Amino acid sequence: MKKLLTTTLSVILFAFATKAQIQIGIKQGVNFSNFAYVISDETAQFYDNFDVKGSAGFHLGGSMNYRFTDQIGLQVEMMYSQQGARFDLVEIVYFNQDVYLVEYELKRRMNYLNFPFMLNYQTLSGLNFEGGFGLGFLLSSKDAYKTETNIAELFFNNPQLNEFIGIRDQDSKEVHYSAELYFALGVGYQLPSGLNFGMRWMTGIGNSLDESSDLYIEGEMLINKLLQFSIGFPIYGN
Repeated sequence: MKKLLTTTLSVILFAFATKAQIQIGIKQGVNFSNFAYVISDETAQFYDNFDVKGSAGFHLGGSMNYRFTDQIGLQVEMMYSQQGARFDLVEIVYFNQDVYLVEYELKRRMNYLNFPFMLNYQTLSGLNFEGGFGLGFLLSSKDAYKTETNIAELFFNNPQLNEFIGIRDQDSKEVHYSAELYFALGVGYQLPSGLNFGMRWMTGIGNSLDESSDLYIEGEMLINKLLQFSIGFPIYGN
C-alpha cells in the first residue's frame, strides 16, 4: 500500500515538474454493484436457498487529469459511491423441535469514498482506455430486512405479537474492513468541449469481510464488484 501511494505521488510530482496539462472536472453517474460471495459450510446448513443479486446506486465526485502527452495521462479521482447487493434467502429455523422455512430479503447498502488512480490512453478520435488501482474507504454499511412471513403467527400462532417479534434493520459496518484495494478497467469517449462519457468495471482485491471481527464466520468471503456508467465535464482546463 505504501509503495502504491509513493509511486502515485512521484508520478503527480513529475507531472507538475514537466508542466503537464491539467484538467479538473466533476463526474457523476450510476452504479450497478454486486458481491462475489462464498458462503461457509457452517452458514449454509441454516439456509434452504441463498441467492445474491445486484443493486443500483450512484456515484458523484471530482477528478484531476494530468496529461503527459496528448495521448497519455493520469486521472486521480475522489468519488462518493453507493454500493451493495441484495440477498434472497430462505432460512431454516428450528423452534420447539419443529422446522420452519422463513423467506426474506436482505439489502446491504454500503457507502464508500473511493480514490481511483487511473492511467489512460486517449486516441485522436476521442476514444480513451484506462486501467489502474484504487483505495476505497467504507463510510457506512446497513442491512435492511424485509419478509412476507408473519414470524409471530408462524411460531406462536399469534399475529398480534408481530410488532415485537421480527427482523429489524441493523448496522453491518463492523463486519467489513474499513478500507480496501481494488482493480479497475474502463473505456470512454471525450468530446472536443471536454464533455466525456465512460464505463468502468471495478473489483475488490481480497476479502472485504474483516476476519478479525467477532461476527466473522470462518470460510466466508465477500468481494465487491462494481460497474459504473459516468458523465463528466471540466471546470478547469480542456
